[in-house]
Amino acid sequence: MDREVFFSRYRFDPVSDRLGAGSFGTVVKAYDTLLDRWVALKISPVTSDSIRLRREVELVSALPPHQNVAVYEECVTVAEAAGETDIAVLRYYPEGSFADLLERGSLAPEDVADILRQILDGLGFLHANGVVHRDLKPSNILMARRPDGRYVPKIADFGISKPCGGADDTAIAAVSISYASPEQLCGQPQGYNSDLWSYGVIVYRAVTGEMPFTAGSLDPNSMMGRVEIMNKITSGQLPEGLEAMPQPWQSVVRSCLVVDPHSRADEKALSILLGAPAEREWKPKPRGPVAPPPVSEPASVQQPSPKERPVSNGRPWVIVALLVALLLGLVVLLMVQRGRRPVATTVPPTVTNSAPEQQSLSPTPGHEDTACVVAVDDEDYAYIIDDTAAVEVVAVDTAAVDTTACYDNSFFD
Repeated sequence: MDREVFFSRYRFDPVSDRLGAGSFGTVVKAYDTLLDRWVALKISPVTSDSIRLRREVELVSALPPHQNVAVYEECVTVAEAAGETDIAVLRYYPEGSFADLLERGSLAPEDVADILRQILDGLGFLHANGVVHRDLKPSNILMARRPDGRYVPKIADFGISKPCGGADDTAIAAVSISYASPEQLCGQPQGYNSDLWSYGVIVYRAVTGEMPFTAGSLDPNSMMGRVEIMNKITSGQLPEGLEAMPQPWQSVVRSCLVVDPHSRADEKALSILLGAPAEREWKPKPRGPVAPPPVSEPASVQQPSPKERPVSNGRPWVIVALLVALLLGLVVLLMVQRGRRPVATTVPPTVTNSAPEQQSLSPTPGHEDTACVVAVDDEDYAYIIDDTAAVEVVAVDTAAVDTTACYDNSFFD
C-alpha cells in the first residue's frame, strides 16, 4: 500500500500516542478518519522474512474466533526509505493490558480470579489449534471491559509464536526472561507446557503482587541481573512466598513451576484445580528443589482416559473369602480324622465378580498425609490432588464423596 494513502487515513503522534514497544515493533494509538474510531497500530520494520509482523497476523487470522484471543483487522506493508515496514491494525483497548491493571492495583480479588481463569481458557484454545505462544506475560494480554463491568482478557502479541513442533530460531534476547520457561532459556524444544510455566508466573504475580524469580539486589535489566534470574528459574527452587498463597492458586503455581516440562501440569489438570472449591482447607507439604529433567521420559500429568483408569481394590475381598474357605476346610478335615462328627458349617460364597468394588471414604481432617477430592464424574471416578499436587483418578462411591473434604491417602491405595 502507498505510504501516503495509509497515513492519511490513520492519524497519530509518534510520541504522545505511543502505547508501548517490544522487540519486534512499536504500538501507537491512532484515529481512523475513514470509520471515525480509535484503533491501535503495531508498526514493525521488516528485517527477516521468517520473523515479521505479517507472519504473526497470518498465524492469528487462521484461527477461529475466541473471546480471549485478540485479532488483527488487517496488515499492510508500506515502503520506507530504509526498507519495508509491516503495520497491523487492531482494536484499541482503553483499559490497556493486564500489566497496566496490576500496576494500578484497581482489581478486586474476584476480578483477578476471573481473569486468570479466562487466560487459561485462551491458552487451551491456542494449544488445541496447535499454537505455542512462547512470550506470555501480562503486558501481552490486552483487557476489554463489558457493559456489565466484567474484564475480558485478550491474549495478543504473537511475534515469536510458532506451531507446536516447529523449528525454534528465536534468540533469547527476544524472550521476556522473567516469564520464560527453563527449556526456553536453555534453547531446548518448547511444547505447550512451556506456556503453562509462563502462566504459573502470571498467577503468582497477580495473586501476590510480586515476581517469583527476582535478581535480588542486582538490576534486573543488567546482564548480571538477567543471569541471576535465569539461574533461579532453572534451579528448580520454588519461590519463598508460595506457602502464603491461597488455594487453589498455590496448587496451580506448584503444578506449573516444574522444571521438567514432561512433569508439568497441562490445561486439563489446571482446569480441575480451578474447578475445586476455593475455600477447601488443604496445604501441600513444602517441596524442596525440583530435580533436573531425568533421562527417561516420565509421563505427563493429565487426565487418564477411561481405559487407563485404575481399578479399585476389590481383589482383597476375593483373597479373604478364599482364605476363610480354606481354613474351614482344614477344620473339617481334622475333625473327621479324629473320628468326630464335623459341626455343620456355612462357607461364605467365593466372590467371582471381577468388577471393581467401590470404596466408602471417611474424611480425616488434619491428617499429616492427606489428599483432596476435587471432582467426581458420572462413572464413579474421583479426581484427587495428593500432597505433591499431582492429579490422580480412583474409583469411589460418589455418593459418599465430599469434594470440599480431605481424606487419608490410604483410601486411595
